[in-house]
Formats: sequence, structure tokens, C-alpha cells
Amino acid sequence: MAIELRAKAANGAARVAKQVVPKSAPLEEPAGVAIGLNAAILTVRNNEPNVLVVRQDGGEGDGLPFGIFAPLDHRTLDIGLRQCVAEQTGLQLGYVEQLYTFGEVKRDPRERVVSVAYYALTKPEDHTTAASTDAAEAKWFPIGGVPSLAFDHATILEAALQRLRGKLAYQPIGFELLPPKFTLTQLQRLYEAVLD
Repeated sequence: MAIELRAKAANGAARVAKQVVPKSAPLEEPAGVAIGLNAAILTVRNNEPNVLVVRQDGGEGDGLPFGIFAPLDHRTLDIGLRQCVAEQTGLQLGYVEQLYTFGEVKRDPRERVVSVAYYALTKPEDHTTAASTDAAEAKWFPIGGVPSLAFDHATILEAALQRLRGKLAYQPIGFELLPPKFTLTQLQRLYEAVLD
């Protein structure tokens, strides 16, 4: 009896599905969608939170370090991000955490890009950068003095700061921003600087 009811229910669902799906013209081939990798790279310099900003050779303005995920070259998104950042800025990333996926249709006027954003934390001794590939310059800016950022990079930066501030309350990730040996005063200043 139960088997009959399930079969009838399945047949009824199939009839409903047939009725719901209208016949229409075949879909056109969708336009390509690039997978972008963005990094809000944060540190503390002179007791003030800083972010790494790159200026593009192509005149697209200032932005966060980024690259396009290449499935044949990058085994994972994380590896792709690390390679793109190293190529663009010369910086080897330590602590990296996936932040959010940004996929607004018009976020990049050149093409449809769905971007997987990360935030990364670097220690003071890791601050040396050297712009390369398509970046004309890679420079640290205090959070309060960040230039206008291209595309939706300001939104990505704000999300990274909110995540960092939230995590400091329950996880000791602040150590990722300090030198191997530090004082309690340095730790206190770090928390005060990031939490504002």
C-alpha cells in the first residue's frame, strides 16, 4: 500500500513538473564568467591598521591585489590567490581566510567576474613589496587614508575589516600581525588599533 502511494505521488510530481516547465526557445550559449581572486591584505604599521593597494598598469586605478583563477594552473582557489598576489606584489602570504563571494552583474564593466574574496594578515617583517606583472605599484596605506578603490574593492575591504574585528573577539588571530617576540603593550596597541 505504501509503495503504491509513493508511486502515485512520484507520478503526480512528474505530471506537475511537466506542467510547470514551459516549452521555450533553446537557451543561448551563456557568456563566459571569470572567477576573480581578490585579497584584502592587512597589517599593522606604526600602531595603525594598513592595507596593501596596487595601482594597475592599464590605468584602472587603485585596487586590492587580484587575479583571475586559472583552473589548469591553480589546484585550488587558495593556491591561485597566493600565486596571483606573489606575482603582482612580491608578497608571500601567511594567514589567509576566504571572506565572501562577490558576484554583482556590473561589478566589473569589462566582463562578468564572480570574485572570491579573501583577507590575509601579515607580520611587520613581511611588509616588503615589489610591484610586478600588471601592477605598476604596490603600496601600504593606513585604513583612514586609502585612496578611492576601483570596482567594489572598498566593499571587499570593509567586509575584511569587519571580519577581522569580529574574529579578534573570539580567536587569537592578532598574533598573525605581531613579530615573533612582542610585549603585552604591543598586543594591547594592536587590539586598540584594529578595534578602533
